[in-house]
Amino acid sequence: MRRFLVSALAICSLGSLNAADYAIPAPMAMPDEGAYAVAVLPDLLTTLSRVEALMELFTPGQVKPGQLKMGLGAMLGDMDLANFAGKPIVVVVGPGAPTPTFAIIIPAKNPQLYLDAGVNFGMLLGKAEGGLAIMTQTPDGEILGEKIAKVYPALTQSLPKGDIRLLVSPDKLVAAYGGMLGMMAQMAAAQGGQPEAAKILGLEVAGLMAMAADVASVQMDFTLDPAGSVGEEITVNAKPGTALAKALVAPAPANGQRAAARLSNEPSLMGMSGRVNWNAWSQYMSKLMGDLKAKPEAAGIITDELIKATGDWGAGLSGDFAFTMRSVEGAPLPFQWEGLYACADVAKAEASILSLVGQMSGDSALGKLYNDMGVTMEFAKAARTSPSGVAVHKMSANIDPAKVPPEQVNQMKMMSSYELAVTKGWVVMAQESVALDALIAGTGKGMTVQADKTLGTERQAYFDLDLLGFIKAAMKMAGTGMEGMIPASKPGNAMSGAMTSGEGKALFELRIPLAPFADMAKAFGGGGGRGGRGGANKAPPPDQNPAF
Repeated sequence: MRRFLVSALAICSLGSLNAADYAIPAPMAMPDEGAYAVAVLPDLLTTLSRVEALMELFTPGQVKPGQLKMGLGAMLGDMDLANFAGKPIVVVVGPGAPTPTFAIIIPAKNPQLYLDAGVNFGMLLGKAEGGLAIMTQTPDGEILGEKIAKVYPALTQSLPKGDIRLLVSPDKLVAAYGGMLGMMAQMAAAQGGQPEAAKILGLEVAGLMAMAADVASVQMDFTLDPAGSVGEEITVNAKPGTALAKALVAPAPANGQRAAARLSNEPSLMGMSGRVNWNAWSQYMSKLMGDLKAKPEAAGIITDELIKATGDWGAGLSGDFAFTMRSVEGAPLPFQWEGLYACADVAKAEASILSLVGQMSGDSALGKLYNDMGVTMEFAKAARTSPSGVAVHKMSANIDPAKVPPEQVNQMKMMSSYELAVTKGWVVMAQESVALDALIAGTGKGMTVQADKTLGTERQAYFDLDLLGFIKAAMKMAGTGMEGMIPASKPGNAMSGAMTSGEGKALFELRIPLAPFADMAKAFGGGGGRGGRGGANKAPPPDQNPAF
């Protein structure tokens, strides 16, 4: 449950470094009321060439220009795609039993050519409609495809310059398949042999489905950069009048010193900075937990005290925050994190945060649950005094090795062992006492993130993530012994992200460099070979191969 709370708060309410927030564009409308999802490829041939360029990063010399076009043409009985009309391709998904149905719509000079070829790969049904080949497997899919074909001109009139647009209606999917997905999740959790973990997983799934039921649409635009990166823009549009729509509001402008200015600017695995409307989001989480309380798996976990503490969590906070995570060689844990929140009312902020923290330990419902799982959470108020004279509180986790697998011990400690204090307009948190004392004293030189330069200004939050460094530290924490195989991170290869929310919508923007993944693939695959580590499994030359 704690993971659910933390992840939901972090993902859905991050909020800007500038007073004038970026205006979130309205997402595209679903072309048919009954459709669950639609995907559009604006320029197939350009996208195929970009995919080939990116594949070259991972397998140099293995993919020739035009190879993907030839492969697709062979499948469609049109080797050089001369029959393709060069207009957007559309894939639509809609109602079906027991699983959804779909249709593929391809513009063609002679649609029947593609319809005949589709029989060879399972597209047994379909029809030609005004220069469009509607390919599907079911009668329902054919009906759905005909509906989309009728609105094809309007659907493809205004498309992004990217490579793929995907529009999904989560509320419709939850209404149609939520019950089945919930039962599958419960069955999977029950097979794990840990009833407490199964209860928490059941609640997390129920909570995510409740959130999804309030989302009218999620629009995802993907852009492939042949130079070696993928760009994503994800727009979440809440249903008007829902509790989620009320939570997705813009945070107040930041005043005074920024939270990031109090952190250090040392190399990190992750740096995050921005503004959040904590009060709006905590109210939403409180309502969500109140709705979940009636579920059987919530017994002994969600209490009235926890619901109230969650709703009060944003009290006193002004919105500005900053967070960093780094890997420190020789430290007890591979990850070391620290962060802080700005607060307008110190007394309210301390009371609300200590109230919620108290729900995770001792005789509270969650505290008892963690104890049953082998993790005893202990909270010590005013455990020590910082050099600045501020009371420091401490949360610690004692792990029972008989109940917690060794590979999970460090993960539990990283999430649950830290210090916190409230002082001079700030709530500060850190795993290391030295780092916490520096936050209290405000001696940091200021953390900076590069995402604002990569993605643009006026967003409500930014983050940088060192992908290879994070994977290496995670492997070390899990005890795999394979972290030494991960290549060193290179400057400019961090993943960048930005988040903005307002008026019932949220926009998530990402730029993901592929070079780190290509470097890792080469490290594990022997520099682009087909086999395993060090290229030991590369195929022998033809003259040495017994098959020749």
